[in-house]
Amino acid sequence: MVLAFAIVVLLGPRMIRWLLKQYHESPKFKQLGARTQRDYEDYRARLCKRSNRRGKEFGDVDLEQVTQRTIRRYLDTYPAPIAANRHIQYLKAAWTWAVQRLDGVPPNPCIGVELNRQAARDRYVTQEEYRAFMATVGGYLPLFMEIAYLCRARWSEVAQMTTDDVLPEGLRVRRGKG
Repeated sequence: MVLAFAIVVLLGPRMIRWLLKQYHESPKFKQLGARTQRDYEDYRARLCKRSNRRGKEFGDVDLEQVTQRTIRRYLDTYPAPIAANRHIQYLKAAWTWAVQRLDGVPPNPCIGVELNRQAARDRYVTQEEYRAFMATVGGYLPLFMEIAYLCRARWSEVAQMTTDDVLPEGLRVRRGKG
């Protein structure tokens, strides 16, 4: 307890909002893709604004007070269970980053907390649904969809294609992930 007090006196209060700000200002965050950065900005805003049982915003909770039970409670009470999973996965990554780089950060309470159950998708779009959608849209969208489907490509991978990617042996897809 004395050590925790000394850390607060020397380093100032360490709140969740502070930890996430440090992470967002880091080179690690800046290396992430633009879409991931936007998603993380949204997750940060939602995490920090979420009120706990006492009406205190989660962003204003001292890091020392966050436990696995706190994380479990967040997962159990957030109205969208899968979105809560994403928030906690993000918090876990930011906290792990902070533990390795910043003084006075307690161990990551997200580690070992089981995320909410997520059901796998159990159906594909039927050919009839696919054709009906294709018939209702115009422009380049049907072409993008067809290339993405046939090449198992992401939207961004198709959007980056140029005429140089059309080769005699087929299309070249520059994979963005994995």
